[in-house]
Amino acid sequence: MIYIGDGLTDIPCFRLVDDNKGKCFCVLDKGKNISAKIKFFKKIFEPKRAMGGCIPRYGKNNSLGNLLRTAVATKIGDIILEKKKAREIF
Repeated sequence: MIYIGDGLTDIPCFRLVDDNKGKCFCVLDKGKNISAKIKFFKKIFEPKRAMGGCIPRYGKNNSLGNLLRTAVATKIGDIILEKKKAREIF
C-alpha cells in the first residue's frame, strides 16, 4: 500500500502502513503556520514513519511525483520477483 497524508491525523495510518511494509509519504501545505509544520515534522520524521515532506505536485518533474512512481515501480518489481521465485520452487 502507498499512503499519502497531510497532517497529524494521518499518523496512525502512517504507522499502520509502515508496519505492514507499505510506503508513506507526507505532503505539506504551504498555508499551514510554521509551528504546525514543525510539530508535524517531529511526529512524522523522527520515528521515520513517512518519506518526504513534499509539496503536493505529482508531475514528472516534481519530487512527490517521482517518489511515487519509484515506489510503484519498486513494488511491481518485488511482485514479479516473488512470482518468479514461486515458479522456480515447483
